[in-house]
Amino acid sequence: MENAGWRFELEGTSIVVPCEGPPWQTVAADATVILAGLGRRFNGNGDSHTTSEENRLNLWGTVQLANSGLVSERTLFESQNMDKRIAFILRSSERSEAPLQWLHIGHGTIPNKLADASCIGGHREELLCILNHIFQTRYSLDTPGLDDCLQYFVQQSRDLGELYGYLRPWWYGNLRDAVQKVAARKDELEAIRHNAIRDSCIQNSNIPPRRVWDLYSNRVLPLHAVPRDPDSKPEDIPSKVWCVSHSWVEDHRHVYVSTEINGQQWPVPIPRETTLDHVRIELLNMDAEYAWLDVLCLRQRGRDEDEMQRQEEWKLDVPTIGYTYSRPSTPCVIYFNGLGLPLDTSPIILRSTRQWFNRVWTLQESPLSWLPGGLSGKPLVDPHAFFDRLRSIVTAVNSRGDGSGLAQTLRERSCTNELDRIAGLAYIFQCRTLPIYNENVSPEVAWTLLLKHMDAERRTSISLQYPPCSPFGLWGSWERFLHSSKIPHASQPLISAGTSEDGSLKLVDPSQLYTDAQGVYFHPGYITESCRILLGGDAQAGAEEIEMSCGYQGESIKLSILGRHGILLDGMSYCLINHGEDAEHWVVGEVVGEQIVDEEEALLVARWAVIRVDQDEGQRLGTHVAASRRRMRIVYCTAEEAARRSSRVYDCIAVRDCHVVIRSPSVIDSNLVSIGIQRAG
Repeated sequence: MENAGWRFELEGTSIVVPCEGPPWQTVAADATVILAGLGRRFNGNGDSHTTSEENRLNLWGTVQLANSGLVSERTLFESQNMDKRIAFILRSSERSEAPLQWLHIGHGTIPNKLADASCIGGHREELLCILNHIFQTRYSLDTPGLDDCLQYFVQQSRDLGELYGYLRPWWYGNLRDAVQKVAARKDELEAIRHNAIRDSCIQNSNIPPRRVWDLYSNRVLPLHAVPRDPDSKPEDIPSKVWCVSHSWVEDHRHVYVSTEINGQQWPVPIPRETTLDHVRIELLNMDAEYAWLDVLCLRQRGRDEDEMQRQEEWKLDVPTIGYTYSRPSTPCVIYFNGLGLPLDTSPIILRSTRQWFNRVWTLQESPLSWLPGGLSGKPLVDPHAFFDRLRSIVTAVNSRGDGSGLAQTLRERSCTNELDRIAGLAYIFQCRTLPIYNENVSPEVAWTLLLKHMDAERRTSISLQYPPCSPFGLWGSWERFLHSSKIPHASQPLISAGTSEDGSLKLVDPSQLYTDAQGVYFHPGYITESCRILLGGDAQAGAEEIEMSCGYQGESIKLSILGRHGILLDGMSYCLINHGEDAEHWVVGEVVGEQIVDEEEALLVARWAVIRVDQDEGQRLGTHVAASRRRMRIVYCTAEEAARRSSRVYDCIAVRDCHVVIRSPSVIDSNLVSIGIQRAG
């Protein structure tokens, strides 16, 4: 049997369970000892690779021991750390297929009944009595700082669960500093969020989440309730905050639950077959303390009166979700088939558009430190193919490469809102700034805004390699970017078009980054004198040639073209422009004016086309035009302005494949109308 020969032994006992090995591994092993005590079994803050492998192995071994029936659940799922707090038994109402969801016995993990007790109007002495019971202490109101803590945190809390969640990080420490530190952290985080947004721009993509789920108190708390790690930066997320990734099941398969966990601020969508208690118990059995889970921590749609607040929060919170998952050493528990549901790798499940592999958002939720949620220990269908696929995604996401492969993957995944795909692309491209999330804009507008936030080199590569959606345009539409190929025969990665940083497209007015404006772009580059271009060869067959001569009496040169997009008129004169040292991509343009950029003269150019040649041909062309070119700043008109300024606008029409040459102006009126130009008379 493949992957056979595994044995798991519980520390301190003679119990040994032979079984099939973890489905993500293909090698046999000798006996693996599963440590007694949850706190020793899992490590949430170690090396992202080694520790995660150990954690996954211990998860599998724990599940196998539980399924064997040879070990009592209490022995497997009781925390044996030296915590002073009283131990509580948490048990799910219905038995799950996943053993880690059955039972948890933990010190300080209070049950729902206790968490739900109101603390509003309660006497501090009574509350202190309950807290002393939980913490197993004998504090009095005279304990330094305690009375101030109770007064302050009772005002912040709806019930005992919230109060306990605020107090437990400080209870055994210096209570005198707790109020001041929590208030200071609150101000610090509010300042980070306030300063992050400028008009329509998120100036810093590293924004910590607004809320976290405290698994001990079973309450959603503001992040400032969790102390910062020592020597951390203000925007750093505490290492104790784990992540949960899951696919959302079909609408008919989930229910909306009103729960005290989030203070009933919004209904929480979860699959019908599970509960939040199942998820909580499983996470606690993995030794998690805090977790970020979108349905609980990201405000969802709910009451009409809260809708404006949700939209306001989503402007910042949705685009910056990826930052929460980007920490390589922080565990991320993945539910591949729906939140809390058992792992299923059967082909029919994998084909579902709702499966984890097929969703847009989950692409950014693929850290090296992943842990499988919902493990039942039962045999899986073709598990190695499943986990090979996962490994390839995790490797690609964490390799910090050019992003071209991930962009293709993103195209193939499903999403409820096309804006989510664009937001996911921003994470893949590692944009330092981001457009705010605005549900009311179209995908095309969102795409145009995202282009402004990409690094200049990537933006230039997209401009050179993807056909524009209108005559004289710099960019293809979002639909075209998703579904069209690059320039015919182009094989370079998205970011490797050969452009240097110096020759990349930048905003003429940097303040346009903060607006909804389309933006006008420029770059330093070399521009030739007027060159007459003759077309030849067979463009449709990929064997196109051009012949060009620069100047009035310049010698001509013939070039083989690997591909082009845009419009070229046979026998007309253009200028040639290249970006930096890129010899393979040449912009064919028309100078239509001048302007000043950063106190330097610049040429205003209408971009007609982009041609691509191989490196040798590009160098030959560069040598040929060297004497007739000069280095200038090049500003590209918008499509509308180019149509107004160009002297040849009525001499051509862009058709579907952008390769047809038209000499009659009478057929282009309808296309010009699309960019706002009508023929006079």
